[in-house]
Amino acid sequence: MSDNLCIVTAGADGYFRIWKAGKIIDDFKNKVSEQNVGNSDEQMLIADVEPHIEVFNQYGEIDCLAVSKCNDILSTVSAKQTVFWATSTGEELAILPTDIPPITSTFKVSYFEYRLFLNF
Repeated sequence: MSDNLCIVTAGADGYFRIWKAGKIIDDFKNKVSEQNVGNSDEQMLIADVEPHIEVFNQYGEIDCLAVSKCNDILSTVSAKQTVFWATSTGEELAILPTDIPPITSTFKVSYFEYRLFLNF
């Protein structure tokens, strides 16, 4: 599995995390072999992998996230703003307010998509 394949997660804890998918899959495969998992429904396997990048969004919980098509920029959306981050470092790039009264009183912008991306 390529080390460049990543998964992005975010949520109410205010963190977004970028995970190396190859490490998660390799760890899972190793646990399956070590535990010789058979037909037992009682066994649960959990990948024991640290995130590649973990960033706390100081602006509150994250309601939504998206990754740019070029895979270089991650956007996180919360009640008050959208923040753009560099996927390679987790560096904050820009902030846009999303709580402007004329906008929020008439419609809500929402974007949700699960994407795997290559991080070079």
